[in-house]
Parts: sequence; structure tokens; C-alpha cells
Amino acid sequence: MESILPDPSTRLQHNTQLLLEFTIESNKEEFLSEYINYLIKKNIFILVITQEGNSSFYFKNLSDYHIMCIELTVLDSSIANFEFKKFGQIPLNENKILFAINNVLNEFKGKKHLLIIFDSLTDLILWHDFNVAYKFMRKCASNLRRNERISSIFLINKTSHSLQELAAFETLFDGIIVSEGVNECKLKGTVKYRHTIQ
Repeated sequence: MESILPDPSTRLQHNTQLLLEFTIESNKEEFLSEYINYLIKKNIFILVITQEGNSSFYFKNLSDYHIMCIELTVLDSSIANFEFKKFGQIPLNENKILFAINNVLNEFKGKKHLLIIFDSLTDLILWHDFNVAYKFMRKCASNLRRNERISSIFLINKTSHSLQELAAFETLFDGIIVSEGVNECKLKGTVKYRHTIQ
């Protein structure tokens, strides 16, 4: 497998949906920090969807207007329309998450490249169940592929799920990134890129 650290990429890929399978939290965070910093230098907008309280990690040392964050809360609160605010919260509900993502995609039509980081599918599965999360991912992947300027990285803790569940999710993505221990992430197989920015 080809290593993608410490240099996340020499090219940025349009309309590519990746799954990051991790086991070590620090390894995941190192990869994301490097990758986000790389994308900021390329003037790429980033939308992070993460657990309540996790946004501080993404904004730490990344104080850049290119980053927006939605936190998923277990409380019954919501935002009516994200519209590229720097920060917002929505319930950990698959329909509300899809609604928020679709709002962002509608706002983003015709603009620069956008990367969505979803941290993580594991939370959605454990809060609801596998079937709910899988249907959500099917719908989400279909929506994301309609805009060639949108790419995404969805995270999943592979130690929290069966091999059958992981295999089902893997079929929905263009490529898989697997954490291989401390300070190491590698591509699993070949990523099916659609468009390339040199």
C-alpha cells in the first residue's frame, strides 16, 4: 500500500469520496491536521462535521476562514440554514445531517472546491444503528457525486464494527485510507479519482 504521510498529496482530487479507517485517535488527528493544512495552502474550503466539543481540534492552529464546522449534538437543537457560518450545531440525526449538507452544497454551487470531513460514521452507527447509518451514507454519497467540486473524507473506527459492516461501507467510497499504527496512514488499493487539480 502506498503511504500518504507525511506528504498528504502532490495533487488534489475533485469529486473523490474517501473512507478513513482508524484505530488510534492520535494517528487520525495527525493525518487530518497535515491534510487540512495542505488544503488550506491550496485555498480549498473545508466543512467539518464532528461530535459536540470536537471543533476545537479542527480550529486549533487552523484559524483560517476556509474552515467551517458543524457539531453533532444529542440535544434537540438545530440550525435553520447553515449558509457558510463559521460554526453551528445540529442534532445527531441522519435526516438533519443530510439537510445541512444539502444546504451547504446548494450554497456552494459554482464556487471553489470543497472538502467535507465527517467525524465520524461510528458515532452515527452507535447512536442509531448500522442500517440507519448505511442508508444515510448511500444518500449522502449520491448527493456528493452530483457536484464535481465536492470531495469528502468520512471517518470510521474500525475496531468498533464487524468486518461485514466495514466491507459494506467500503463499497460506497472511491478509496479507503487505513491507519496502520502510530504516525502512519496508507491507501488501501487504488483510489478511483475522477478529476484532478495539478
